[in-house]
Amino acid sequence: MSLGIDKLTLDGFRGYTHLSLAELGMLTIFVGPNAVGKTNLIEGIQLLTSAESFRKPSWADCVSWGSDTCRISAHLADGTRSIDHVMYVKDGKRTYEVNGKRKTASAVCGTCPAVLFTPDDLQMLKASSAVRRDALDALGSQLSSRYGALRHDYQQALKQRNLLIRDGVHEGLLFASWDESVAVNGGRLCVNRWRLARKLAAHMQSIYAQIACGETLELRYLPSWSRFDESGRQMPVSSRVFDETEIPSPEEASQLMLDASKRLADIELARHMSLVGPQKDEIAFYINGRLARSFASQGQQRTVVLAYKLAEVELVNELLGCEPVLLLDDVMSELDERHRHDLTSKLTQASQTFITTTNLGYFSDDLLEKAHVIELPIAGTRRNEKNMEEGVRDGEN
Repeated sequence: MSLGIDKLTLDGFRGYTHLSLAELGMLTIFVGPNAVGKTNLIEGIQLLTSAESFRKPSWADCVSWGSDTCRISAHLADGTRSIDHVMYVKDGKRTYEVNGKRKTASAVCGTCPAVLFTPDDLQMLKASSAVRRDALDALGSQLSSRYGALRHDYQQALKQRNLLIRDGVHEGLLFASWDESVAVNGGRLCVNRWRLARKLAAHMQSIYAQIACGETLELRYLPSWSRFDESGRQMPVSSRVFDETEIPSPEEASQLMLDASKRLADIELARHMSLVGPQKDEIAFYINGRLARSFASQGQQRTVVLAYKLAEVELVNELLGCEPVLLLDDVMSELDERHRHDLTSKLTQASQTFITTTNLGYFSDDLLEKAHVIELPIAGTRRNEKNMEEGVRDGEN
């Protein structure tokens, strides 16, 4: 049975001086006008489940104006287990506790996995490749603590290698040491991410076929060593050869990285950065064999993203044996009626769903009957006026 959140408390978090919500059910809808703190609630839940925020804030920004600390907590239960997750922020640093014991963020991540869907996600296909890589890595970190550790180790090694390149160094014992570390960790990260992408693709293809009226969808993982031709010229994604053979082993991927980096040594020195590695891999979507980023209509792009998010839910269930918490932040206003129907038809299949909206008219009467609707602002809840004003300027929902 999947863990669910039945109580959420915010103290000194963002615009909330204090807010406590109890008896949260399978489907909770937060409704209210803009700038009343709906997105803050979604962020708080994400911090207590996946141990990250889609806003990527400095931790000091999470503390209400006039406070020196914040605390957010959730009580999780599944009928047999009872777990309390707490996150504190003080002096610009965050700490976690699970049932009163100090834990690292990586230890919290994945206990109660979550899938987040925001309006920004609808731009995933058109956004930079870093957005798609980060989305896949965020999923991988929830599925396995080893994945998150591997990503961290790679980033640390890559940082040192880039510092040497910026100093004009591309040879010698010190460079060879970091070059090897980047290749070893990069090969492992690349292969793990590639395998995850292939698993996700299988679910996406099935979902997309159901909601896209006969179109076909492919997700292709294009490793960095395929980005350049023999002369070192970078090739656009649309012209790169897609190899559908087996995913290489981590050792093979490491060697491919080393070989490509050696060929590109002069270009790396000129550009002052590493050009080969997971930080340069591409994740591309193809509809009926054509690159979606270049040819897909807005409706097709949104259908791809919707399939991506629903595939995340299915993959978490497949690999962890539990349904993730689904967090939908004001996405209904960005979807047309058909896509809203495709999404809401799946909601009852998720173990627990939290939605923010300004308009209950986006939902059917049947869905609203099943939902716990919470109108914001809640009478008697104190919110910080300065943070409310900042929320309006920042476009907070």
